[in-house]
Amino acid sequence: MSRRLIVSGGSRPLELVLVGTLIVGRDPACDISETTDPLMSRRHAAFSAGPRAVTVRDLGSRNGILVNGAKAAESVLHSGDVVQIGHLQVRYLDEVGPFDDVPLGDAAATKVSEVVPQMIHEPDERASQAATVRLSDVTKKLQ
Repeated sequence: MSRRLIVSGGSRPLELVLVGTLIVGRDPACDISETTDPLMSRRHAAFSAGPRAVTVRDLGSRNGILVNGAKAAESVLHSGDVVQIGHLQVRYLDEVGPFDDVPLGDAAATKVSEVVPQMIHEPDERASQAATVRLSDVTKKLQ
């Protein structure tokens, strides 16, 4: 799974992989910094990637944040959502890998037969490694 932030509207466009927490603000020490944006607070907002969800949270800024055009103090993000922070537009993208959607639990036994043929024909080594991990997760759940 690849969680990314596409940032536009600032001094330069950015594309960042979201791991952990990224802080956005005017302060040069922030992960995403726009030092000349008068609408942005020194520490304006935080993007946090958890195990199941990505959230954006206003850090008590003067002008707030907009998620898909609506003012929000905190919001769980879905792929394609756009967060407005000052003059910046930050689009969140969540690209699910070929094996990230394999269900775990009782229904997993019926899905393993669907996954294995895809693993055999998968040319990308990283995806194959991810598939191996996911298949091991399924096996553990079945035991």
